[in-house]
Amino acid sequence: MRKPLLTLTLSLTTLAACGKDEAKQDKPERAPTATETAPLVKEAKPEAKPEPEAKAVAPRDPRIVALFEAGKDCAWNDQGMTECPAAKEIKDLAFNNQGSDELAASCAGALTDESSSVRGLAAMCLQGFNDNTFTPQLGAALDAYEAEKDPNLRRLFAWSFGSGNANEGGVEPRLIALIEKLSGDEDGQLHASYLFQSMFPQYLVGSTKPSKEAGDFALKMAKGSPGPVREKAIEALGLLTDRAAEVCPVLIELTNKETWTTTVTPMTKVGGPCLEDIDAVVGLMAEQLATGNFWATHSQPLRQVLRKASLSKAQLSSLKKASKKNLAANKKSESAKSLDAEIKAYVDPATKAAAE
Repeated sequence: MRKPLLTLTLSLTTLAACGKDEAKQDKPERAPTATETAPLVKEAKPEAKPEPEAKAVAPRDPRIVALFEAGKDCAWNDQGMTECPAAKEIKDLAFNNQGSDELAASCAGALTDESSSVRGLAAMCLQGFNDNTFTPQLGAALDAYEAEKDPNLRRLFAWSFGSGNANEGGVEPRLIALIEKLSGDEDGQLHASYLFQSMFPQYLVGSTKPSKEAGDFALKMAKGSPGPVREKAIEALGLLTDRAAEVCPVLIELTNKETWTTTVTPMTKVGGPCLEDIDAVVGLMAEQLATGNFWATHSQPLRQVLRKASLSKAQLSSLKKASKKNLAANKKSESAKSLDAEIKAYVDPATKAAAE
């Protein structure tokens, strides 16, 4: 009796199992989740670029803050000039502390202030420092010049930032590019001539030798179009005493009736081949001297020639004859008498050096 019951139980169990399998087969498969379909190797996320560091701005010295407030109504004319008392005071403050790097940085940091009066006073402040103190601020100064929109302040900036040492300040290539750009614009020529000087700083003691790049640029600009930049470049050629073979032909070629007052002085500074054949130069000076209109700008280069050049008898004679005419035209002029005395007292510098 137990055997048929066991068989029935097994049959029911088997049917139930089969029913579950069939139901499982009929049920649609679920969609795989995003996790299940994700690749085994994760793609690298692009690295976030670091945020640029903000330039540190020097804290403002309380003394200049007081002057900024006192000069809040200061304004500059189209010549870059002002009669504002605070402008003189802030320049005097810098001069009396001309070795203070902190004060210089404080003034330089105000060059981009929203207030035009503050920007102008900051530029006046930088005028008072010596070159050693101002040179580290040249980069900030050029930034401010290029960003400035006010034409009156741009002129002030150019005048104020023509000092320092561009090479030591690490801005010489940038300055050369800026000057060349400004030189192509009539309004920018004057600004460029102001800025030019920082490539050729001169001191009473221990002047810095110009870099080769600065010298190359001076030679290039000296050959360029007439204007204030070319005049500065010609003047700078007198500092390239170790490059006489390059400099002298340029100066000699540029010397004419209109330019000799500019070219003769650098010729005497370089010497060597610049003074070997100066018959044309002496002729130009004698011609001007004979007119009786011989001013300080004419006298200075003539005196340099008398001190450094070996003049022939004919050249010296032409200068003496011209000087008599200058005296006749300027009988009461002490400067005409003094110059005539120097011409008469001329001694060949080579002879004088040998005697010493």
